[in-house]
Amino acid sequence: MPALTTKAASWAPDDYFGDVEDPYWGIMVNGPLKSGKTFVAATASEHFTLGPCSLDDMLWASVDRNALSGFREWGIKCPNHLNVHRWLMPLRPDEEPRPVCKDICDALDKLVKAASHRISVDPRIKFLVLDTISVLDQHIIDFWFRPERVPVSRRTGEADTQGAWGRVFTTHRNLFLSLSHLPVHFIVLCHARVMPEAFQSSDAASSKVQVSTMPGDGKITPHISGQSRELWTRNADGLLVLKTTRLTGDKGMRRTLHPFGGEGWEGGTRLQKALSHEEPANLREIFAKIAVTTNNNGDNAS
Repeated sequence: MPALTTKAASWAPDDYFGDVEDPYWGIMVNGPLKSGKTFVAATASEHFTLGPCSLDDMLWASVDRNALSGFREWGIKCPNHLNVHRWLMPLRPDEEPRPVCKDICDALDKLVKAASHRISVDPRIKFLVLDTISVLDQHIIDFWFRPERVPVSRRTGEADTQGAWGRVFTTHRNLFLSLSHLPVHFIVLCHARVMPEAFQSSDAASSKVQVSTMPGDGKITPHISGQSRELWTRNADGLLVLKTTRLTGDKGMRRTLHPFGGEGWEGGTRLQKALSHEEPANLREIFAKIAVTTNNNGDNAS
């Protein structure tokens, strides 16, 4: 939390009223594995191009293994990169010294402190990307459900799994509150989860492939555990669905974002007038539309 200034004592009660919205926005991008979520997030940068470039206006916290490996293929650099996955790996004897965290909670504490510091000293940073909340959620669950950490019920003397789930939620909530107070736009990437009832075909494997590559056409939800899913989705200003369509004739992929979710999704957005039901997979254009429609300072997204 930012410290209160000494000037705060001089504000009159009426000074606290105003019709000015928070100039920073939180966007969640949902999509299947390997659908291009990381590249879509990079399109928010004014420096992004599908070729050699440096994303100087973005701070990237990667929890997935090799989350930015696709960038290297195109010569894309991300100088403000917090590699949380690597922090959780033990140091090999032949490695140079590097940060190592004892567990995911220690890593999240370091993440918040490092991100806060870098953003405070580098005014070029306008976006923070969390890649992905789904893998982070699994790390948090694994941490709190280790036998030695599951609380014991005082009433029954048995393992209190509800208490463990409560600790999972609290860890998510603390991270969300810490990051949401930073003066940057917040982009959360999330894997999609296909619900079992979506498999209508007798050929389950075929159905799974079809549905998992077609967001909006089946019963698909963000891959985050219960209460934590509600925390992240309900506090996102825009809950975007990434749809990837393979073009015929080996012509590559077409990616689109669907701010209103589409069939099978409980997606949505507070930005009813800013965004259409289908948008190009370009977050820079989306943030520009938001800035114009909400009369916010367009410089925040440029």
